[in-house]
Amino acid sequence: MQRATRTTMCWSVFGVLAGAVGGCALITGAADLQIGPDSTREESSESGSDTSLGSGRDGPVDGPSPVGDAAKDAFGDAVLDGPTSTRIRTVTFENGLTGVDGADATSGVVNLQTLTPIDGTSSMTCAPAGGYADVTLPPVDELFATVLVRISNLGSSPTVFSRFQFQGTPSTVDLALTAGATFQLRFGGNVLGGGGNFTEEGAIHRFGIHLKRVVGVDMLIEVYEGARGVAFGAPAASATVSVAVGPAVGIQIGAIAGTSASGVALSFDDLLVDTASMPPP
Repeated sequence: MQRATRTTMCWSVFGVLAGAVGGCALITGAADLQIGPDSTREESSESGSDTSLGSGRDGPVDGPSPVGDAAKDAFGDAVLDGPTSTRIRTVTFENGLTGVDGADATSGVVNLQTLTPIDGTSSMTCAPAGGYADVTLPPVDELFATVLVRISNLGSSPTVFSRFQFQGTPSTVDLALTAGATFQLRFGGNVLGGGGNFTEEGAIHRFGIHLKRVVGVDMLIEVYEGARGVAFGAPAASATVSVAVGPAVGIQIGAIAGTSASGVALSFDDLLVDTASMPPP
């Protein structure tokens, strides 16, 4: 989203899952696979439940959609914009790294970028050694989040740049950048999918994530990636985590501590979090 002036805006979400991690299902192309608690794989058609994740959308998820022809998520529920929007966080860093339109806290080395901001008058940059911003959320079972990321340099090994935390478990949903100029979707440290092509130095990318938990059953994860100012199309990666998870309660953005962040150079802006629809570009 571009704007000539602004006073508020936002980004980020990942959380802590309730209970032990039993496994996950990853859909790649036309294949639907499920990894159960015994870590064995079977065709989802034999599981007795619908685990198809990649085919539930036709067209953009964050463009204007009439109610009669709305995009749907993998659970069959409409993904709408406009009047249904329920924004819970807008992080634009216009008035500082923390505060009214900033994060709740920072860790490591992060700086306010005012010379070449991504949007508005300021953005957040993280140091090559690592640093990130913490954004807390009210507990939610479903969320849609977008963030703008400028990739000036990739690290020598995968660096988690966005992390979603959940209530009741240390397992997180992570997005990581690789030295091969792609991103990885991870849950509990396991790679579930990925994509992207981030070879252009200094390019600004827009990432989106849709998390939806079915209480006591599983959680849908959908990741979107595209150019700034352009509506998302189909998910770049999607999966289900077949374990009971708690509500999402927090997001981190930056070069997350605990990863190999040496050499990475990233800037962040406009972290927007909604509970009803994907924030538009």
